[in-house]
Amino acid sequence: MRINRKEIKRRARHVVKRHYFLLVALCLVAAAIGTEFTGSLDFLKIPSGEPVAVETANAVVTGQPTMGSVIVEALDGRSDESKKTAEELQKQAIRNTEERSGAVILGRSRGVLAHLVNEISSGALLATVITAVQSILGSVRMTWIVFIILSVLLFCAVNYLFINIYTVISRRMFLESRIYEKVPVQRLVYLLRVKKWMKVSWTMLVVRFFQLLWLFTIIGGVIKYYAYFLVPYIVAENPDISAKQAIRLSQDMMCFSCFL
Repeated sequence: MRINRKEIKRRARHVVKRHYFLLVALCLVAAAIGTEFTGSLDFLKIPSGEPVAVETANAVVTGQPTMGSVIVEALDGRSDESKKTAEELQKQAIRNTEERSGAVILGRSRGVLAHLVNEISSGALLATVITAVQSILGSVRMTWIVFIILSVLLFCAVNYLFINIYTVISRRMFLESRIYEKVPVQRLVYLLRVKKWMKVSWTMLVVRFFQLLWLFTIIGGVIKYYAYFLVPYIVAENPDISAKQAIRLSQDMMCFSCFL
């Protein structure tokens, strides 16, 4: 049975009304982690003419301490300076909390949890780890190299195991919202339950790799963006499918077979 555009729009509105908060939450998380819909959070950006932006710029110019300063000082072997900078940041956070001029959640002065929050937010915890690694390696240069390598590996691991996976999970929940009256939040970990998390991670990594290669051609990047558009939906319905099969099926469904 063929469905006209008017009926499709009617059904879509019905699905959105029925699962409004769930769908909005999924989109906001996607925008926050940068997978898609990133333009949706533009309204949170502070206009350049606001006083807060001026204060932030002045902080950079005048060299006020930041978490990055703590880490760089630790990497350069200046552990004492790093410790002092971290303590200054913690004191400033506590003052902001007491004066209600900063984040009330951070910079609390009492309790074990408050101490842990201060250690992490100021960079003191990471600086301590860096100092320990540096004492083992005995070289500032090697510490920088290890830090850069671990940062790259961490970035790749997060993208491989979580960012790419979230695209598939959100597609699964979008598809289920069309059918079921209720879509439980536990569906966010359905790939763990079916033991296909690593399989899907690999499939999406292969797809991203192919898309990256096509970007080096003249128009291949644009063409393959749409040719691979349905891959997350296909993988969401069949997590056990291979990357090659998912790509082939997506191209067939998007009528891009002629570009193979």
